[in-house]
Amino acid sequence: MFSRYASLLLLLLSGLLLGTACQKESDPTPVSSLEQILRDNPEYSTLYAGLRKTNLLPALQQSKFLTVLAPTNAAFAELSGTPYTTATSIMALQDVGQIEQLRRVLQYHLLPEQALNEVAEVEHKQFTTLLPAAGAAGNQLYLWYFSGKIALNGLYTAWTDARGQHTVGGVVHALPHVLLPPARTLAEEVRQRAADGAEYGLFWEALQRPVAAPVLALLSDAQRDYTLLLPSNGGLLRTLRRMNPAWTSVAAVPDAALLRLLQLHCLPTRLPSYLLFKNDRNPTLAGSQWDYALDFHGGFDLFGLKPYDASCQVMPHTNRHRLSEQEHPHLVALDQTATNGIIHLLDDAVQP
Repeated sequence: MFSRYASLLLLLLSGLLLGTACQKESDPTPVSSLEQILRDNPEYSTLYAGLRKTNLLPALQQSKFLTVLAPTNAAFAELSGTPYTTATSIMALQDVGQIEQLRRVLQYHLLPEQALNEVAEVEHKQFTTLLPAAGAAGNQLYLWYFSGKIALNGLYTAWTDARGQHTVGGVVHALPHVLLPPARTLAEEVRQRAADGAEYGLFWEALQRPVAAPVLALLSDAQRDYTLLLPSNGGLLRTLRRMNPAWTSVAAVPDAALLRLLQLHCLPTRLPSYLLFKNDRNPTLAGSQWDYALDFHGGFDLFGLKPYDASCQVMPHTNRHRLSEQEHPHLVALDQTATNGIIHLLDDAVQP
């Protein structure tokens, strides 16, 4: 009898020991830290080298919670003509200015104590990066949520998965492109395009007229946020001729008409691509009345990431039926960031 009880007790003890062993084997392994994920994933080797070279690894280790927007090696390889294309080239950097520039770029990808899932709850949101502030928007990221994906700084800059890779101390979101922080005001961006001989430099000539001084001052104000609709040189000249056949150059336009034209291309708020069609009437510097507010008509193919063919039109509300579809300006490039706002490029000018 005793031996039978002893055998039963031994069987029970064996089951308990086996259960404990199985439980230990099924326990989840400790979650990796942010640094471990970036160090151990070969797709992030260039990013990890950059964080080492710029002494930003302590930011990963010391932050309570950090969102890392992580450009892949392929994203860094797109930066041709720079010393930031590979881990090897980054670790070989000796120039202090180049290292500081890389540090600023990487700081723009770090969001302390902020999570991208906040965007899904409110559709779009503004985030503050680790980059020191420079102007109204110099260290800000603007994110928009759509169908499990998040667009950063507009629809055409970069997208990432809203879920990311969660870890101890934060979350990592892979990026297909490197985000470059804005370095110039809107006025400086237009001036640079003119200096480069770009197709959008004639607008700068108009801003040099004395009557345009108030508009130029606003576009130079680093503490405000504006949207600039920048027409091409050819488009601006076509619009001037439609307004008056004698206006064959910017110099030929009377002061009052030129000022009104410039004001119609400036909106006193940041209007990224994903908000263009949200309102029927968008006030400009010319005013909020129907004659001066702008309508944006059309839409975006969010899966092809492009505007619907020739349908993104910009017009003063009262011009909707007066001008033909070909005479309305169309958006051709979007979301060019500046430290105090955003630029959308037009193929024509907005006609008063």
